[in-house]
Amino acid sequence: FQAMSGTPLRQQMSFAGGGATAPGSDPRAGASAEVAAFRRKSTQHASLKQFRQVKEEINQVYAQISAYIDECLEFFNSDCSANTPGAIGDAASVKVEEACFSRILTPAAVQSVTDFRAKVRGIREVISRNQMKCAFFGRTSNGKSTVINAMLGRKVLPSGIGHTTNCFLQVEGTSKQSAYLQTPNSSEEQPIESVSQLGSALSNEKMDCESLVRVFWPKQLCSLLREDVVLLDSPGVDVSPDLDTWIDQFCMDADVFILVCNSESTLMNTEKKFFHKVGSKLSKPNVFVLNNRWDCSDGELDSAELVRKQHMDKSVSFLADELKSCTRSEAESRVYFVSAKEALVNRLKETNQGLESPSPAGSLADGWQSRYFDFKNFEREFELILSESAIRTKFAAHAEQGRHIAGQMFSILEAVYEGSVEEKDSAVAASTERDIRQTLEGIERKVAGTLSEEIRRLVEIVDDFDRPFHPDSMSLVVYKKELNEHVERTLGLRLTENCARQLAKEVRRGLTAMQDRYTALVGQETRQRMQAHVQPGLAHWEPAFHIDCRNICADFREDIEFRFSLSPTALLARLQGRKPHESQQATGWRVLAVCGAVYGGLYLYERLTWTGRARERLFKRQYVDYATAKLRLIVDLTSSNASHQVRQELVMCQKKLLHEVESEEASKMSEAERLERLIRRLEEVCSTAKRLKNQAAFLDKTLANFHQTHILQDRQE
Repeated sequence: FQAMSGTPLRQQMSFAGGGATAPGSDPRAGASAEVAAFRRKSTQHASLKQFRQVKEEINQVYAQISAYIDECLEFFNSDCSANTPGAIGDAASVKVEEACFSRILTPAAVQSVTDFRAKVRGIREVISRNQMKCAFFGRTSNGKSTVINAMLGRKVLPSGIGHTTNCFLQVEGTSKQSAYLQTPNSSEEQPIESVSQLGSALSNEKMDCESLVRVFWPKQLCSLLREDVVLLDSPGVDVSPDLDTWIDQFCMDADVFILVCNSESTLMNTEKKFFHKVGSKLSKPNVFVLNNRWDCSDGELDSAELVRKQHMDKSVSFLADELKSCTRSEAESRVYFVSAKEALVNRLKETNQGLESPSPAGSLADGWQSRYFDFKNFEREFELILSESAIRTKFAAHAEQGRHIAGQMFSILEAVYEGSVEEKDSAVAASTERDIRQTLEGIERKVAGTLSEEIRRLVEIVDDFDRPFHPDSMSLVVYKKELNEHVERTLGLRLTENCARQLAKEVRRGLTAMQDRYTALVGQETRQRMQAHVQPGLAHWEPAFHIDCRNICADFREDIEFRFSLSPTALLARLQGRKPHESQQATGWRVLAVCGAVYGGLYLYERLTWTGRARERLFKRQYVDYATAKLRLIVDLTSSNASHQVRQELVMCQKKLLHEVESEEASKMSEAERLERLIRRLEEVCSTAKRLKNQAAFLDKTLANFHQTHILQDRQE
């Protein structure tokens, strides 16, 4: 027993364990025995080691999350900000950039990530402090402190007959070489000997029953504490009626509860009442029942088994039927009959093995081996349940919270990535539109004017079509098809002859202008690559014109039947179009006869001249009228198509040139140069946002695997 006060080791061991070294023996021999015993126990507690492994694993995951969030915030404050060092320009340009980046990364998103950083730091602090906690409860003088001392292998807590524990005593490990304790509302390290005065109900300096004294014991002297186990000793549940306060203050974070009963009496309502209150606030608490002082049954061999069965039945019924914290088969494995005093004596013997010293408590009662074996069985089952419960209660929420944070970060970075891509595309489109707008407007005017002129000369194109004309329906179908092809081909050729050279000239001019514009911003090596991008467009680009007359004139219906121009129907239509007037003179029969003769002659003339050639002329005239109206509707479409071809060529070259100069900084801040710089920065934002978004997905997957491996698997088992 190493204490801070500097008390000789022999006296300290006498205080802690009732005399662990013989008078006159070498203290170093006792220390060596303790170390040897600790080494033997270091291979134990395999179930508890899993908690430490899981704790280290989730702590590493949260360290990655913390580093990831810090990187995101650095990225937000540098690359994703309009106030990047080196940004120059007038107030209007800076304002445009601020608006752009505010759309990519909203203040709410930055605040969310900042909150996540604070939350992750808090979780990491909680994880570093997380320990497996076991709380011991029972009536006064049932041996709770003795059970804890037996599990620790040393008499750390005050124990004895009567009401000895007056306040809550929490035993936990420390990496320091000496034991010490801390009282409520104080971080001062007090000597371990004070626990006898502060925690004992027999002392005049005792603490209030609702106070918590933390006892820190060196981990190197106790393998159980080395595995992050915390043991909480309590006053008797019959000491204070305010059990709710106890539960709220000390039990809400407990993973396992140990109900220490007195084998000489039955399970009392006071004990049941306390655990019913625990069950109302915690879902299915893990409760063990230790029937202590079972060594008293040695003198009652006839009734010992009956009493054991009675205690077992009541305890199983209490755990399974009343608390409903486990099944009856599970409850049977959580009820034990032990003697904590005998277990402590044996542990002290094991600790001092090899020393020439008497037994710490004299001779043991008959049958102590079975009771000590049952105590060891309890410890094994206790460690298994404690580890499983602690992993679920301590880390399940952290794993889910980590997955939530990673998912939210993924959504935020995905929005940043998509927003930066959208803004980059918009900036490229704006820059390209500004560069080629004038060129496209001129091209559209040129193509529209040329096509309109050719439409006005459509009569010539149709008259140039020389194919045999037959009025039957089958021949007319073939004739119209060939006429459409002729008009389509002729219009395409004439547009190409009149516009191709001008369009190619405009394209070359635009490409040359862009090349000159961007080569001024880069070095010689990049200029050569730019020329390789532009040269194919300068040498081989040609526009393509296509007038789809077959579809445009698909609804054309000719009317080539003979109709006399002076027929009664035609005359009536003409007369109806004149203004009414009164007849001033009567017409004689001779005049009527002459008119009739002339009328008949005209009819005969028109009828005799209604040949296939006349039908063809009528057909072509009707076709010209119809096609002219339809072709005028596609003038804008054709000119837009031509400008689109030019736009496509220029934009493709523009993207190639931008790719070459994306890392170059402009020396001037004209409107065009500002757009170029903005585009380059947005491309960098896209790349970083995409990488961070993928990293968020990786963290989410890591936490999902952790949850599946350590949380869900434990529940299934």
